[in-house]
Amino acid sequence: MKKQDIITCFDSIVSNQNQKENMLNSILNDKINHANNSPRKRLFLPLTAKVLGPIAAAFILFMVAVNISPTLAQAIENIPGLNRLSLALSNSPSLHTAIAHGHVQYVGLEQSMDDITLRIEHIIADQQHLHIFYTLEYSRRRPSLTVLTTQSYVGVPRVPRYVQSEALHTITTNREAWFNLENGLQQLSLSFFSQTPDTLDVTFYVIEAAALTNLFRAAPYGTTHMSYFREEHSIARFVFTLDIDPIFMEPGEIVTLDYDFALEGQQFTITTVEIFPTQMHVNVTASPYNTALLQRLRFHFENEMGQRFESIADGISMSGMYDAETMRQLTASFRLESAFFANSESLSMHIEEAAWLDNDRDRIRVDLINGTTDWLPDSVSNFRAAQVTDNNWCLEFSFEGLYRGRYQRMISSRAFDEDGNQVFGSTVRGGELETFEISNYQYNVIYIMLEYTRVIALDIPVEIRVK
Repeated sequence: MKKQDIITCFDSIVSNQNQKENMLNSILNDKINHANNSPRKRLFLPLTAKVLGPIAAAFILFMVAVNISPTLAQAIENIPGLNRLSLALSNSPSLHTAIAHGHVQYVGLEQSMDDITLRIEHIIADQQHLHIFYTLEYSRRRPSLTVLTTQSYVGVPRVPRYVQSEALHTITTNREAWFNLENGLQQLSLSFFSQTPDTLDVTFYVIEAAALTNLFRAAPYGTTHMSYFREEHSIARFVFTLDIDPIFMEPGEIVTLDYDFALEGQQFTITTVEIFPTQMHVNVTASPYNTALLQRLRFHFENEMGQRFESIADGISMSGMYDAETMRQLTASFRLESAFFANSESLSMHIEEAAWLDNDRDRIRVDLINGTTDWLPDSVSNFRAAQVTDNNWCLEFSFEGLYRGRYQRMISSRAFDEDGNQVFGSTVRGGELETFEISNYQYNVIYIMLEYTRVIALDIPVEIRVK
C-alpha cells in the first residue's frame, strides 16, 4: 500500500480537520509512550514526532492506526484483492499478520502476450525480504505452463551502489522460493543478504512444464536445466519494474546474544536474532572442530504470552556459508515466523530436533551396473538402480522411521563422477520414496551427495533465552 493510498484512505474516513488531528495525536502519543517503555526502543518515533509533526508521523505509523481504528482497518480491506490474498496466506502466520497491520503494497501491474496474461497483484516487503504475489492465466487449450524468473537491480539503500548481473532463477545476493497458493495466486519469495533494493526488475519466462522436463533431459553433461535454459525456450516473456515503497523499510530489531551451546556433541554460537516484519533469522556460527554439519532444526520461539513462532513451513528455512576447500560449516541462518508485530517483552528458543550431515558420510558411492552402494543411511530401507535408456539412469531410495514426512529430501541433486567432476540430476520426493534421475551419464559409478544423514530427536529440548 503506497503513501498516497494511505492519505486518500484516511481523508475519506475523517474529513474534519480537528477530529483528524486529535485522532492522530492520540495515536502518536500512545505509540511514543509504548516505545519509551519497550525494550525495542523504536527511536525513530520521537524523532518523527518532532520533525514531521503529528499528521505526517501518523502516516508512518499507519500499521498502528489500523489496530486502533476499526474504521481505518475496514478501509484497508477495500484495497483490491486484499481479502483474497489474506485468505491465500492463512497458513503463513507472519505474512497474514503483516497484512492485518497494513504491511502490504498493492501493485496491480499486468502484461499479456497472445492468450497468456501475467499479473502482479501485491508485494509484501521488509529490509531483507520481498514476497511477490502474481497470477498466470492462459487458455485451457494450452498444456500446463510454469514460470522461471530472473531479477536485477541497481543500488541498495544506504549501502554503496552497484549493478547486479542477471542469472537465471537466482542471483548471487539473494535466495528465492516459489509456492502455489489458493485462488490461483502464486508467490515468489526473495531473501536478500544485504538489503531489499528500492527498485527491482523481475523477468518472468513462461515455459511449458513438459518442455522444462525435456530441457533437463537434453542438458549437456555436467550442467543443470536452469543453466542450460535460454530465452528462446520460453513461449512468453514479461518484464516488470517494481518500486518498493520506503514506508515498508522500517528497521527490524536485532538482538545480540553471542551465546555458546552444544548440540549432540557439536559446538555452536548464536550470534544474533533478527526480527523483521515477515521473518525472524537465528544466526549461528559453528566450531571448526565439529564433525557434522547442522542441516536442519526443528524448533520454535515462545513469548511471555505463550505465543509460539514456528520454523517457516514453506520456502527457504535455512541458509549457510561453508569453507570452499574443506566444506566445513562456518555459519548458518535459520528462518522462522516473525514476532515483529507481537511486541514481545521476552522470547525463548526451544530446540526439539536436528538433522545432521556427518563429514565422513556426505555421499553414497553407487555402482550403476551392479546396482550396489558402499553404504546407506539407517533411514533408507531399500535401494534400486534402473537404466531407463542408454546413459539415462533412475535411482530409487525408500525411507522409513523418523525421516518420514519431517524434512525436505535427503538425496541432493548434486553428484560427482569417477573423475571428480560435479554433475547434476533431478531429485523428486513422493511419500517415502525419493528418486534421483540423471541423463547422458557415461560412467559406471556415481557419487550421490546427501543433504543430511541422520535425524536426532532430543529427549529434553534445549531452551535458550533470547530476550
